[in-house]
Amino acid sequence: SRVIPMPMNPRLLRPLASAVLPEATARDSSDNVIAATDYVDSSGKQWRAHIFTANGTLTFTRPGKAEYLVVAGGGGGGMAGIDQNWSGGGGGAGGLLTNYGASSPFSLGEYSVTVGAGGAGGGAGDTDGKDGSASSFGSISTVGGGGGGTGQSSGTAGRSGGSGGGCGGATLINNNAGGTATAGQGNDGGSKASGAVG
Repeated sequence: SRVIPMPMNPRLLRPLASAVLPEATARDSSDNVIAATDYVDSSGKQWRAHIFTANGTLTFTRPGKAEYLVVAGGGGGGMAGIDQNWSGGGGGAGGLLTNYGASSPFSLGEYSVTVGAGGAGGGAGDTDGKDGSASSFGSISTVGGGGGGTGQSSGTAGRSGGSGGGCGGATLINNNAGGTATAGQGNDGGSKASGAVG
């Protein structure tokens, strides 16, 4: 079986034809039950998913093994410069953690689910993009994506995050760095050294 939290899509997945299945109930922050969704993957195996579009809880009423995927909110892009050659950096992807293909045991009890929002883009005032917010499932937590650097003036480096944001500035002039990724959760942002800003 599988468990999957991610921004706009945390969920618990479990095969429908297994001898010992974990049983779980998903609820939103208002304590409303979130209906399960069944689907068949490309190999023909059937799965049941509890999909979250906002914060909530997942309560295991029978223990078992499950897979998870936790993805944080992505970072916002940096503000572009007024000249067409001055680019704002793209926001970094939200951090990702998964045990896909290697089910982990989950005990009886309630697990909190947090769905991280994406960061806002840079606005007036020469600003970087905002970082994304963290997502979590129980103790499993991912870091929001780094905001992109602004393209104004000489530009700025991308912000660090799950994946780093791209740097901003003029492609042929500024030597800004991309944001640093969180180990095991993403990739560094684009930099001048990588051949292009953003």
